[in-house]
Amino acid sequence: MTTQAAFNTWLLDIAHLAEFQAVHFRPARTAHGWRTPVQGDGVGWPDWVLVQPGRIIVAEITQPGKRLTPEQEDWLELWEQAGAEAYHWTTEDHEKVMKALRVNRRG
Repeated sequence: MTTQAAFNTWLLDIAHLAEFQAVHFRPARTAHGWRTPVQGDGVGWPDWVLVQPGRIIVAEITQPGKRLTPEQEDWLELWEQAGAEAYHWTTEDHEKVMKALRVNRRG
């Protein structure tokens, strides 16, 4: 099974190959557990935002079998309503990611 850290590294590489600008805000361990510094309505914010001219993709990444939280579902729905492509990918969804980013495996 692919770890989330390894998948994130791969996703950034494949996003750049597909000529997207990409951002992922990583949490840090604090005395109170894992936290991602954010101001505003950050609970459930997607793991990734990928942008290229004419396209915005947001994606939540989980391990296989893990469900999204209601807040994550709400954010993805809101992004879709705003015109973005919104996905829930697992760390095993390499082919789905490549299809969504329109990456041709034949090089």
